Amino acid sequence: MVATTPLNQWLSYLILREKRKQDAHKSEENGVSSCRKNNKAEQIIQSDLNKAMQLEYIKSAVSVALLLVKSLIVNSTTSSLSAQHIAIENFSVVIDGDINLEENPEEENLQRIIDSVTQLKFTRIHPAKRGQRESGNNDLLSEVGTLLHQLFCRGIKPCCDVSSPDEGDSDEDNLSDCEQPGAEKGRTKHSVRVAQKMLRRMNMSNQDEHLLSFGVPRNLCRMVIDLLRCEGRNEETEFHSIEGVAEELMQIIAKPDLFLYDSGAAGRTGQISFGSTLYGRRNETESFLRAANIVSLDMMETYATQLILVDGLSGAGKTHFVESLLQSSSEFGWIYIQAKFDLQSPPLSVVTSAFDRFFMQILANRIEQEYVAMVVSYMETNLSSSAIVSLCDLIPSIRILFPSVLRRVVSDGDLSAQSEVVADDEFASSSQMSQIRLQILFRKLISALSSGERPVALFFDDLQWADNRCMELLTELMEWDHLQELDDDDDTHCLFVGSFRSNEADDVLLSHFDNFERSASVNVTKIHLGGLEKVDSNIMISEVLRLPARLTIPLNDLVHRKTTGNPFHIITFMESLVTDSILNYSLSDHRWVWDIEDVKSVSIDKSVLKLLARKLSQLPDDILNALKVLSCLGPKVDDALMKYLYTCPESRQEFIACLDSAVEENILGKNEDDAYNFVHDMLKQSAYAAMSEEEKGEKHFWIGMQLLGNAPADTDEFNSVIFSIVDQVNSANTYGVTEEALHIKFAELNLKAGKISIDVSDFQSALTYLKAGVSFLHEWQDEQHYDLSLQLYESAALVSYLNTDIGLMQKCLKILFENVKCLEDRLHGYLVMIQSLLSNSKYRDAMEKILFILEGEDLLGIVH
Repeated sequence: MVATTPLNQWLSYLILREKRKQDAHKSEENGVSSCRKNNKAEQIIQSDLNKAMQLEYIKSAVSVALLLVKSLIVNSTTSSLSAQHIAIENFSVVIDGDINLEENPEEENLQRIIDSVTQLKFTRIHPAKRGQRESGNNDLLSEVGTLLHQLFCRGIKPCCDVSSPDEGDSDEDNLSDCEQPGAEKGRTKHSVRVAQKMLRRMNMSNQDEHLLSFGVPRNLCRMVIDLLRCEGRNEETEFHSIEGVAEELMQIIAKPDLFLYDSGAAGRTGQISFGSTLYGRRNETESFLRAANIVSLDMMETYATQLILVDGLSGAGKTHFVESLLQSSSEFGWIYIQAKFDLQSPPLSVVTSAFDRFFMQILANRIEQEYVAMVVSYMETNLSSSAIVSLCDLIPSIRILFPSVLRRVVSDGDLSAQSEVVADDEFASSSQMSQIRLQILFRKLISALSSGERPVALFFDDLQWADNRCMELLTELMEWDHLQELDDDDDTHCLFVGSFRSNEADDVLLSHFDNFERSASVNVTKIHLGGLEKVDSNIMISEVLRLPARLTIPLNDLVHRKTTGNPFHIITFMESLVTDSILNYSLSDHRWVWDIEDVKSVSIDKSVLKLLARKLSQLPDDILNALKVLSCLGPKVDDALMKYLYTCPESRQEFIACLDSAVEENILGKNEDDAYNFVHDMLKQSAYAAMSEEEKGEKHFWIGMQLLGNAPADTDEFNSVIFSIVDQVNSANTYGVTEEALHIKFAELNLKAGKISIDVSDFQSALTYLKAGVSFLHEWQDEQHYDLSLQLYESAALVSYLNTDIGLMQKCLKILFENVKCLEDRLHGYLVMIQSLLSNSKYRDAMEKILFILEGEDLLGIVH
């Protein structure tokens, strides 16, 4: 059942609703004391209420305006459409439902009449207007402007002429009426045009004020005025068709917060914010979600693991693309874990830290306690006590989940000694067996976390900085369906996602990707992110400036050409225009304005690093210094680390205030846990590059010493920051900044970090730390640091072998055998040497060495 009424009648209903609300509001005001009426706060509240009522009217009018324009589009395709027929009397409104269209309806019925409009019909029941010439496209658009003016201004037609001069009139003729006595003779054509433009702008300003007096938002004011003028400010921004009007109305209706509400508050800050919206990427999004649905909807009939590989140049928005899709999926039960590799953190620790952060977040969420209990139950059922202990070493935050297991470790001699002999166990079982053990632990962990109701998405970001060991771990996690492989009763739902810079991927990484594609058990979805399409970058710029896309086309064309559509380059370039006062917020026009010629003159460096460096250099010194400190650390810095950097609460608050200021400048991001990170790697690189080599060394050394001096020794808290300490001290040493008196202490810290890395099978990181420890010794220490020298060279020889660096292994063993004091101190070195020979199938050489040892011979001369 539908009802039909003339458009002007429906408009009267809309006006009636607004009037009733105004009358009700006035009645309330009459009951307010005069004292309260004069109160400034009360006046602001009343003003806001009036604006809200006006906006409610406009929102209903805009929706009907779109239906009106759509009806004109339909009619223009089926028959000739003349401007003379476009009048409010020629439209009727179709209302859904059995509604009584009485003259003075009750409130509920009135609301239904306004809200239930489904269609507008163009009836042409009135004859063409007389005295008008044959209409063209501009006349038609002008009449549409008149109609919209009537809708938005409560039925009132435009009060003044804002149209351009007729083409047949000369500039002088159009100006003759406004020349003043005493004006110079022989006026130039240029001055005529300038004066004419000023007049037209005055008319436009009057019309603008007229529309604003009815509470019409400025973007709608511009639309109506441009339609009435039959042209925009230039050929690129004028309306060319009714379809263009419909597109602009749809954009305004789709995002009223950006285009319908007053944007003055956002603009007056003098800053632009691009937010977190994902622009474009429609085909790429479909491919991503298709693979994700296979996991979440249990469509893996062939048990193929789903892997999505996202590549593109730096700044293409790979991280943002994946994060946007996965974070939105969390609303549907997805578990999202991100491991972001960088040039500073050991790759395997990046993976373990990602799981550690995930458990810290989920343990703090009371809503997830039932899910946590299910995870714990699965792990206690499917993992041995020793495996749980190993997993707790990898992921310290889960220790709280297994108190009974860890208590047994303390009371069980064999189990408690496990962490002390793990290096020997892994040596005896070879590096390969240790890797398999690590893979099984992670497989079981993923199995515990994932289910049909809670699928898991593992996002490995910036794989170009992952090492071969991490890639092998990723390969083994995907190569089989781990749950089916390990337990036929399990049902895993895990989506693997990797991103990498296409121009920085080496042959080793690409070979792993080739293996994934050839594997029968892995289904690879490849997604390439290039530059945004021009239409998408225009929507991006349109929304950040809160201007309809029609008005930003000329600016976007230039920006897109200069940046090739790279999203981060667009953001950086636009921010530089604001910094250079080329893009400004006009308080008089209440919008962002620019001079297109000035934009043309701005060049953009291909890497945009110069623009970023200039942006950072313009920051206050304290904020820039805070960013320099942050650039020396890992991908994220949280309060746990900051409390060791700044023990004084006042200093810490000043540091945090600087970071918050950088968040407002869109340089840093801040998550729910108050952890800070650079919004893009290029910003971090720019902040780090802003320092001289000496300053880099001094910053690293200061950070390392602050952490070392403030973290309580021999505690779990100290163990949580030991890697940060040694990374900072070692980085400072590479820049020549150190303190000789502390070298022994630094060697001890590197030895401890190396042993912890061995415990979690991260042999590559262990070798890095042990080599640094050896370098701090300078040479073998025979006196009070003999045991330190012995452990460093023993461990360095072991992990050199496990990393197949036989040359370094032999060098460490040679120094070891030259300096040890007894046979017992040689035994670990002998074991490494013999195992190395056996692993290379040199069985005769190994037997000879064993016989020499048994006979008590000196092997010093045969380490080769």
